[in-house]
Amino acid sequence: MSSSLSAQQLARFRQKLESHMATAEAAGDKQQQQQLQAAMTRLRAGEYGCCLSCGEEISAAKLAHSPAAELCNDCQSLADDSDG
Repeated sequence: MSSSLSAQQLARFRQKLESHMATAEAAGDKQQQQQLQAAMTRLRAGEYGCCLSCGEEISAAKLAHSPAAELCNDCQSLADDSDG
């Protein structure tokens, strides 16, 4: 888990993930549900806030904007470049 995230921040991210999950379920958005469920699994496992590619910390600002984020900004940029 990202060492710079406080317990209070983690609680807020958990609430945000749950809220987003309810919205995704209501909309029938299966892909979003899977991404949010994966983020909840990472949170429970103590791995939330760490980039799945390089292991570095994902910024709290990015997680606040996109609580299911899997990649840090650098790895996301690389992924976006390779997709484009």
